[in-house]
Amino acid sequence: MIQAHDAIIAVDETGRISVTNQIAEQMLRPARPPFAGRLIEDVLANTQLTSVLKSGEAEIGQMMNIHGTLVSTNRVPIRVGGKIKGVVATFQDIKTLQKAERNIRIKLHEKGLIAKYCFSDILGHSPAIVEAKRLSEKYADSNLTVMLYGETGTGKEMFAQSIHNASPRRNGPFVAINCTALNRNLLESELFGYADSSFTGARKGGKAGLFETAHGGTIFLDEIGELPLEFQAPLLRVLQEKEVRRVGDDTVIPVDIRVVAATNRNLLQLVEAGKFRMDLYYRLNVLSVVVPPLRNREEDDQEIAGRIYDRLMPERSKEEEQAFFNILRRCQDYPWPGNVRELNNLVERVSLLLHQGVPEKEAFQAFYNEWQKEEIPSPEEKQIETAGAIIDREAVLAALRRNGGNASRTAKELGISRSTLYRRLK
Repeated sequence: MIQAHDAIIAVDETGRISVTNQIAEQMLRPARPPFAGRLIEDVLANTQLTSVLKSGEAEIGQMMNIHGTLVSTNRVPIRVGGKIKGVVATFQDIKTLQKAERNIRIKLHEKGLIAKYCFSDILGHSPAIVEAKRLSEKYADSNLTVMLYGETGTGKEMFAQSIHNASPRRNGPFVAINCTALNRNLLESELFGYADSSFTGARKGGKAGLFETAHGGTIFLDEIGELPLEFQAPLLRVLQEKEVRRVGDDTVIPVDIRVVAATNRNLLQLVEAGKFRMDLYYRLNVLSVVVPPLRNREEDDQEIAGRIYDRLMPERSKEEEQAFFNILRRCQDYPWPGNVRELNNLVERVSLLLHQGVPEKEAFQAFYNEWQKEEIPSPEEKQIETAGAIIDREAVLAALRRNGGNASRTAKELGISRSTLYRRLK
């Protein structure tokens, strides 16, 4: 459907202008009117209208640059009695299109595509978390890509949402994508969308991909290190060109997005192993932030646990509260391999048990039993402990580097439990 704000130009079968509306005449300047009867190429170069006259094929959603302005144009042949008698073209400023899209995309907020967290929600006063927040707040004003590095459960998505909410894009959508959760067979259509009838079962009229959905806002690519190699090249093109092409369609769709990505993997090691594109790595790793593990955050676990407890149990007895914080203090030496996520689970479990009347000792024992599973060394570990220096400091640090700081994989490589690894690190 032609909108009132479209520029309209029609040419006859000889390629001469037959009709222009007022908006088109403004667009054609600095050429001077009258325009009727003049060859279109003499007034506006590269319109491709004469090409459509020859081919008889409509061209929809094509991009062209008119006097420095990017416009979207539709070129449709006019047929009379089966013969092509001319072509009508409509032109619309991309910014106008995107403004209209933006009004539609406001409705995305109603679907939950918003960022809930701000930097004030990230608790803790340890130097490690203060530095991570300082860098992230500094990067928020930029439009450059941010890479968040950190173990599972450290709160990388909280940082991503906080960056979005502190940025000029805060009123736009926040679209989070977990690269491990996407169906590999549908990954391309999920990310880039698909055209009408592009494959069996496709939605009538096609579907916008997640990059289109994030237009005007931020897209968060979580676990980017798990993205299959064959989809990394299309992703790189989107990041470089800021445009997408739906599956089964030739139309290019401009997108205005800011990318925040996260991983618990060592991307450089994946590059060396041929599992991650080097050019994509450098495109993503423009600004980087390390989200520290809980074991490196000193007393932050106590503050975080207390805030979670306040939220979960706003109405509790003094006895429950005292028992809870007694248990929390007894956990101060626990290394929290599952980070904040594991701490949250502990608070939920212990607070519920105490609220149900379970004695403090039994509530702590439920957690302590699992803790001890990590602490009890195997016979092989006992032999290593007795030998003392069989695994020296350099070997442990080298293994940590090889595994990108991941404690679980490092312990597995060394043949020891995570708790033994933590003791050696201390």
